[in-house]
Amino acid sequence: MKRLLLVAVLLLAGCGEKSSQGPPPPPALAKRCGSAHGDWRTLWFNAADGTRLDGAELGSGPRGVLFLHESPSDLCGWEPYAAEVAKRGFHVLIIDLRAYGLSHRGRYGGIRGAVADVRGAVNELKRLGAERVAVVGASYGGATALATAPKLGSEIAGIVSMSGELDIGGAQLHALKAVPEITVPILIMASRKDRYLDEDDARTMLQNAVSSRAQLVEFDGTDHGWDLLAFSHKQRAYQFLISFLRSVT
Repeated sequence: MKRLLLVAVLLLAGCGEKSSQGPPPPPALAKRCGSAHGDWRTLWFNAADGTRLDGAELGSGPRGVLFLHESPSDLCGWEPYAAEVAKRGFHVLIIDLRAYGLSHRGRYGGIRGAVADVRGAVNELKRLGAERVAVVGASYGGATALATAPKLGSEIAGIVSMSGELDIGGAQLHALKAVPEITVPILIMASRKDRYLDEDDARTMLQNAVSSRAQLVEFDGTDHGWDLLAFSHKQRAYQFLISFLRSVT
């Protein structure tokens, strides 16, 4: 009888130990995205409000870069470009914002949810070893990076907005309104004939910036968001992006 009780206790202890380990990590990016350009480590982490988000980490060291995706899309869109940035000596984290990809929806969205997501991701990247974190967003992600920056303040080292719209009202992402409140360095990258952020819009964004280190880099054509890193402007776009990231991290 005593032996049976001992076995039962050990089994219960083993069950408890297993449950404390939490859920398995998200699927490997090679499986989920169709390919992978680095040895990514997938992970779950919490937004600042406790919402469970998914992400993938590549690289190491103190120079952190957080990537925010376009809409509708997910972290897979950033994978090849973020992998290239990691090869240049940066510690990168790509994530799904709430209600996108594998991330949970959370109790609320809008700017409140966006701030919680970015803050949670920045904290996670710092927990993983980064000391200074720049936020890079494409399109919707660029608007998110700018709109959330006033609430994050010195928690972030700089912002890159690639074709981030002036205002996405339905998501409460008022980037143009936020720009005068941002004091960290800002890099705006935009195509002159982009129908989401054209030459006039991009210059309006820059004119409203108060940061002493705000700059605009314009490209010919219509390439939007992360496509700036994919097509005819690839070499020049990477040059400006990497130079900026090195200067702020």
